[in-house]
Amino acid sequence: MISPNIQPFSGEPGTYGIPCSQVSSLPAVISFAFTSQSGSQFSLTIPSSELSVGPFRSEPSLCQTLINADDFTIIGASLLKHYYSVWDLGNKRMGF
Repeated sequence: MISPNIQPFSGEPGTYGIPCSQVSSLPAVISFAFTSQSGSQFSLTIPSSELSVGPFRSEPSLCQTLINADDFTIIGASLLKHYYSVWDLGNKRMGF
């Protein structure tokens, strides 16, 4: 669990929020493990500052988190913007 203060937001079903004042103090770091072509494992991480996508329009003191009930797409811009990424479609691989 990242924080017990991350709660469902009834104003937008399927979303979760946390008081914006608490985002900077979240101790969480989310890591994803990958395996290289040579078989060695490495991790890429998302810092806790990336867990918020900003305040809800209807509740500005509450920040929406990347974690939603209906779609867990945390591997995307929030992760990849911190790393140089190479997409090799011809060989069906990607590099960091």
